[in-house]
Amino acid sequence: MGEFGDWYVEWRVRENAASYFGRRLRRVRAVHAAELPLVRAADAEGRIPDAVWKNLTALDVLVRGIQGDNGDTREKYFAVEASAVIDASDVQHAEERAGYLRDVGYDVAPWVAGRRILDAAQTLADERGVGVIILDPPSGA
Repeated sequence: MGEFGDWYVEWRVRENAASYFGRRLRRVRAVHAAELPLVRAADAEGRIPDAVWKNLTALDVLVRGIQGDNGDTREKYFAVEASAVIDASDVQHAEERAGYLRDVGYDVAPWVAGRRILDAAQTLADERGVGVIILDPPSGA
């Protein structure tokens, strides 16, 4: 499936963010990290080195929503790395990029999304509390 598969997974998660994350968040939508006010302010103040900026803006999908009920308006973000086959580097990238956003003041959880996940990546995600979404699971799964 290669790159086309990765592109498709990223596109699908971005376009259908409410379907994948709507049970965890309300008013779900995909946004871009570079457009967030606290990120822009940190960048303007010189608190985001070039390498971090490049890595942060390489985040596949950033999902924003409201967590909680009964008038609770806490914003929550999910930093999602999307890949046809999720490997350990995808888990690590999601963690790292979520960490950058937490550093500037956002409530962010790391996630990975793909058509399947390698065993080592699943183990790492479980150990580190990284959320996993599998698109189009095999029939009978």
